[in-house]
Amino acid sequence: MKPSYLRHNMPTLSRTFGCMLVAALLLATAQRLPAPISEIESPTPTPQQSAKPGPKPSFRPKPKSTATATATGSVRPAGVGAITLKAQSLSIRGIVHVQNRGDLQLADSTWAGTKGQSLRLEGFEMHFSPAVEGLGLEYMCHLQDVGDQPWVPGGSFCGTRNQSRRLEGLAIRLTGPRAADYDVYYACHLQDLGDQPATRNGGFSGTRGQSRRLEALVVWVVPKKPVNQ
Repeated sequence: MKPSYLRHNMPTLSRTFGCMLVAALLLATAQRLPAPISEIESPTPTPQQSAKPGPKPSFRPKPKSTATATATGSVRPAGVGAITLKAQSLSIRGIVHVQNRGDLQLADSTWAGTKGQSLRLEGFEMHFSPAVEGLGLEYMCHLQDVGDQPWVPGGSFCGTRNQSRRLEGLAIRLTGPRAADYDVYYACHLQDLGDQPATRNGGFSGTRGQSRRLEALVVWVVPKKPVNQ
């Protein structure tokens, strides 16, 4: 290439060369640039596993007992008598007359007679021992084929012996000037029905007209609770 040609065309060549150099730089720069943000593949978010709450502990209240233990360790039947009493029963002694067994001992707060042996009670007797001043008791009974018997004072026998006659029900009440200060509770164990709710102060316990034998009984006497308790 002649020098004269270079002198006359130097500006044009310079511009051409400059453009080529800029283009080369731009291409190199473009190759080094990172991909556009829209083309960058974002990682798939991992779902956070939320801890499942465990089962809440359930608290079940204990069922209330339907019987109350006496101071002697025996258990009073459910019903009226299943109340919490602070005082121990007054001492009661006596007998029950049981089919094929004869006379068996009776004591307060304890079942007298039999259970689960299909043996009938035929009569009973009870009294305070020792005696309580100003306080007594009396009772009546309902007998097979005879019906209600008259009230008799404590210490008297109510029922029959040697007649094969079942006792079907009874009632007990207090007497004397101090009777208003005490409650008498009693219950019976009946053929095919078992322990019956306790009755008190002269109410009838047992059955009438059902031909159902009375197999055991329990009795206790305690001071009345003050009205404000």
